[in-house]
Amino acid sequence: MVRGRTASPNAILMWYLERRILHHPQESVRCFPPQRTKQPDFDITWFKNKREVRSFGGSAHWDRERKNSDSPHRCYSCNRHRTGCYGFASFTANTTYLSEHRPKLLTAYESNRTRGYSEAGQLQGKPDLLQILLSSWTPKNLLLFSLGVTKAAAILGHEALNQVEHLALITELVNETQVLSSPTLVVYTLLSFLSEVPVLLGEWDTELFVSWRDLFVDRFSSFYGFQFELLWLTERPFTYQMDAEEPVQGISVKMLKSLSPVLNFTYTLTKGTRPWSNLLAVLYNREKHFSINNLYLSLERSLLLDASVPCWHDNYRIFLLNPKLLPKWMSIYNNFTHHVWIAIVMCLVAATLFLYLKVCEKLQLQKIVTMYGQV
Repeated sequence: MVRGRTASPNAILMWYLERRILHHPQESVRCFPPQRTKQPDFDITWFKNKREVRSFGGSAHWDRERKNSDSPHRCYSCNRHRTGCYGFASFTANTTYLSEHRPKLLTAYESNRTRGYSEAGQLQGKPDLLQILLSSWTPKNLLLFSLGVTKAAAILGHEALNQVEHLALITELVNETQVLSSPTLVVYTLLSFLSEVPVLLGEWDTELFVSWRDLFVDRFSSFYGFQFELLWLTERPFTYQMDAEEPVQGISVKMLKSLSPVLNFTYTLTKGTRPWSNLLAVLYNREKHFSINNLYLSLERSLLLDASVPCWHDNYRIFLLNPKLLPKWMSIYNNFTHHVWIAIVMCLVAATLFLYLKVCEKLQLQKIVTMYGQV
């Protein structure tokens, strides 16, 4: 799949639904540490009334007692006393994106804020903000933090997160029956092709999540037997049918047969109708999962559809000068190589010597018999 145009291997977005970061993006941006390329070591330290989350050499804190107050307190990222400096965190993405898209973010935030939460406690209007953020930036690794006591794991199924290869969410464990005395952080991820229910990786612990792969599991290591619905058009030698009753053949079909057992998926092929715009319309309307035909990738199409790495073919060939015609007597000699001719000659010589010795031995025996007969 073609990922986002500004994808970064170590990009992490700390997405907070706090009004402060939206209304004061410049103030929050100054609290971010410089971008780093080293992989992070996450460390969560619990205090009596304060939680501090350190990541990428920076930190983000959330004071429960001062969440709704404007009293100045120390910011752990910029090491200064600030007023209401909460709801921000360090991340390696381009922080100027928030300030550049501030009007859109504010509009989405204000429109969604009035919707509130649904009865099930799931986030109802907030994912639109995530859609705006990831419309032009699709990271390879994405870590989400939830600061509210809600069922935030439902946000992992948002459409904007489908292209994220490694996804994780750190949130508080919600117990519907009783209120927990001390909050517990847990880690969720979502295996899109296995189930729509988020997968609980476990309770956050520095001994459990030691390496990068422990936190960011590969979501697409297998398709778990998922059945894809494919669309194809006749295009030799990639996809074609010799007869209407025969199965589809071609290079693309052979590639699918090779990939399906390795990636653990099945597929069904449905023939489309020309022109090519009909095929694109079916994919855009999500009537089929993808197509295996040769389509020209333009800028407009790349904004609406994803494309795999192209299978390039060309008509390059090696041209050599034709050799000169040989005499007719050479036609017999050219049938075999030099080594074969040498072997044939050696066999003839050896056979001749062997027969000569046999004949000589026979003649000598006859002479001896004749001599003894005369005696």
